[in-house]
Amino acid sequence: MIDGISLDLDGTLWDSTGQVPAAWNQVLEGRSDVAFRASKRNLRQLFGLPLPVIASIIFPELPRKEQLALMDACCESEHQYLLQHPGTLFPGVRETLPALAQRYPLYIVSNCEGGYIEVFLEATGLAPYFRGHLCPGDTGLYKAENLRRLAQEHQLSCPVYLGDTAGDEEACRESCIPFLFASYGFGKPYSYSDIVPDFAALPGILSRLDSRLEGQVRVPGASPAIFQRFNPAVWERREHYFYYMNQIKTRYNLNVQLDITELLQAVRAQHLHFFPAMLYLVMRCVNETKEYRTSPDREGVPGFWNYCHPSYTVFHEDDHTFSDIWSPYSPDFRSFYSGVLADIAAFGSVKGVKAKEGRPDNFIPVSSLPWLSFSGHGCDTFTESPMILPILLFGKYYEQDGRWYLPFSVSVNHAAADGYHSAAFLNRLQELCRQAGELLR
Repeated sequence: MIDGISLDLDGTLWDSTGQVPAAWNQVLEGRSDVAFRASKRNLRQLFGLPLPVIASIIFPELPRKEQLALMDACCESEHQYLLQHPGTLFPGVRETLPALAQRYPLYIVSNCEGGYIEVFLEATGLAPYFRGHLCPGDTGLYKAENLRRLAQEHQLSCPVYLGDTAGDEEACRESCIPFLFASYGFGKPYSYSDIVPDFAALPGILSRLDSRLEGQVRVPGASPAIFQRFNPAVWERREHYFYYMNQIKTRYNLNVQLDITELLQAVRAQHLHFFPAMLYLVMRCVNETKEYRTSPDREGVPGFWNYCHPSYTVFHEDDHTFSDIWSPYSPDFRSFYSGVLADIAAFGSVKGVKAKEGRPDNFIPVSSLPWLSFSGHGCDTFTESPMILPILLFGKYYEQDGRWYLPFSVSVNHAAADGYHSAAFLNRLQELCRQAGELLR
């Protein structure tokens, strides 16, 4: 299933922080107007950031134009120096790349200046194993955009990326690409699809990830669903998660009355159906809230989905039963809205608990109780379940003092979210309801 591997350079393939300081400091000698001097320690903290950002950090005394000019001079010196004094390849890189290149197309995507990747390939002799490379110095684009561009240019349907920093993780999340964490490198990202303790372990980890991806349902037309495992070294809720998963197994409920006056005005003005419009706002809010997308994966490892689809109920008037169907989530309202209407038309009369097949793992249950305006709702399961994603319910809206209100309930596993996160979710959902005139277009 994996059809391409993109690799970061610094902190993933080699370490040039022992060589680059000498090259930069040759340029900086005699510059009394600049306080910065390069060292292995401070470069490890900087490598991986875009060069304009690095320039602004290390040369704050200079005007922007001079910052960039001095950064260019340092890089030019660096290239010449590295050709004679190459950086240090991480253990296993040279030995593993030949077999890896026979199995997968390999690429380099780095936030470096133009020419740096070419220097790496020439200095190490590893050019035959790579089919291409991209960097901001060549494209004017940062890592997320370059990852998307590389996938398009090489027609990759399921690429993965190996990197070592939080910036690499963020770029993969933005481009919907699984992120493999090179833990031997420089950084500490918040999450990853899997961890690579040394480069020689990469082929086996790719096989394991391939098996996990193969088991996921792919939704046609939707971005890939990526499950990111939390990095236990930096995950702020690690202790809370395992406490509520293993010791005090708690699911709690919160109930609010959402003010949907502006939402109703938008629905009526645009002749929309209320349910899919409300469902869109709910899922938009879910996909802004990491804790509401938190769950264990099929191996029991905690993490979160990059986004979730709604699984919702339809009612059968003839026998008063219901069925579950689901629809692909899209951040574009019109695409989402038309998809929900199409699924209701196609599957709304199908009887049975599960009316539409193919529901992916990254789903959120959302139910509607349009016959009752309630002030409280409780939800529990008779047996333990590995699913800890929230269960959402809304009821019959009503008018009070010229405003319209909707009962809304969240049932949340305490392992996934604390009261703070649920309050933030509900407050954000209220904001979205008030912004409905702008959002439902």
